[in-house]
Amino acid sequence: MIMNKSDSEKIEFILNKQEQAYRRLKPVYTFLELAFWISTVLLMIYVSDELTAFLCFAWTVFGVIFFLH
Repeated sequence: MIMNKSDSEKIEFILNKQEQAYRRLKPVYTFLELAFWISTVLLMIYVSDELTAFLCFAWTVFGVIFFLH
């Protein structure tokens, strides 16, 4: 199937809109992810011993370094 110029322009327009939406919502996703990580760490510290708290802290550092960047 051969696309004419208007079809390729429509596809490019849709992809640009999706990219703009992602860039606009990226700070929201980052905030929610950080809130999730922090609440998980605080909950684990509250309900467990020191070793589990340390492991949860290490997991959080790993998550911040690798998942948020």
